[in-house]
Amino acid sequence: MQSQNSFQDWEPVVLKKEKKEIVVTPKLDKDKVTIKEPSLDFQKALQQARMANKMSQKDLALKLGMNLNTMVNYEKGKEVPTNLIISKLEKILNTKLPRIQKKVIE
Repeated sequence: MQSQNSFQDWEPVVLKKEKKEIVVTPKLDKDKVTIKEPSLDFQKALQQARMANKMSQKDLALKLGMNLNTMVNYEKGKEVPTNLIISKLEKILNTKLPRIQKKVIE
């Protein structure tokens, strides 16, 4: 007869948080890679437009249906918003924001 505790697994479980990275899109030319980087202009424009509308980062994130950390990372330049998200931001904030430029690395 087996004891009740014989089915338990006592191996440790390690959870790791993955770091977000810059989006890298390979081009047809094998020697070149395109990287999307948020510009300082975009970060400042987003922050100024949000503050002009008297909105917190949390308010704006809720209106977009996204996580607060994502909005913070957009303003810090740690994450790159898609053009779809930028157009939604423009609509909510009633302003024009600079688009994210692609940078070619050889």
